[in-house]
Amino acid sequence: MNNRTSLYIKFLIGSFLLLAGSCIGYKKTLYFQGAAETLPPPKLTQTYTLRVHDIVQIKIANPDAENPAVLSGEQGNIQSNVADAYFRDYYINDSGYVELPVIGKLKLVGYTIFQADSLIAKKAVEYYSNVTVEVKLASFKFMALGEFTKAGLCFVSNETCTIYEAIAIAGDATDFANNQKLQLIRTLEDGSKKIYHINLTDYSSFTSDNYYLQPNDILYLQAQKAKVDKQNITYISIALSAASFILLLLTRI
Repeated sequence: MNNRTSLYIKFLIGSFLLLAGSCIGYKKTLYFQGAAETLPPPKLTQTYTLRVHDIVQIKIANPDAENPAVLSGEQGNIQSNVADAYFRDYYINDSGYVELPVIGKLKLVGYTIFQADSLIAKKAVEYYSNVTVEVKLASFKFMALGEFTKAGLCFVSNETCTIYEAIAIAGDATDFANNQKLQLIRTLEDGSKKIYHINLTDYSSFTSDNYYLQPNDILYLQAQKAKVDKQNITYISIALSAASFILLLLTRI
């Protein structure tokens, strides 16, 4: 075997190894690997505190009033969606306040939903008897980035949202997602960011303290190296074909 033939064989072996390295890692795409087991329920704590620019739905009803809806400022039958919520509900302004009919301005920034409910109820009884108060967060949204089928800004219609509900809303992971490397980026009250690393292939994700999302969270699902390799495969294939042809010619000279 001459040197040119040996070089040609080594080149083909190297090309094969390069292509093999671009294969998708099977275990990195699976959810819930390992033996099934009984898991404790995840923790659900109201740790999210209201912030400026949040939208809250506030209902103050008095069964004795002719029009109970007037107390919370509702008019007519309004559709329940994110766009209408801005007009129907209450926007927390830059100073952290909302302005309610009759009751006036209340500062809600820094309170949880439960605390805001109690605060408004305490103020409402100063003006009305036999009132009921209900407060909900109407602006629950999160950002899905990376290897999601429907990456982008996502809205949640419920008051709570788990990691896996968020993944479903974002269209599930793509074939190139590395489910071992999900990052949850959370904005804290002081504006700083905290990053949590979550392994979706392990059952421990169900018992994580971050199993439930908070409004304005960012989910970033990393891609496998195979995605980059696949994107370059067309150019590599052309280069390999050209190089193979040249080497084949050289072996015949």
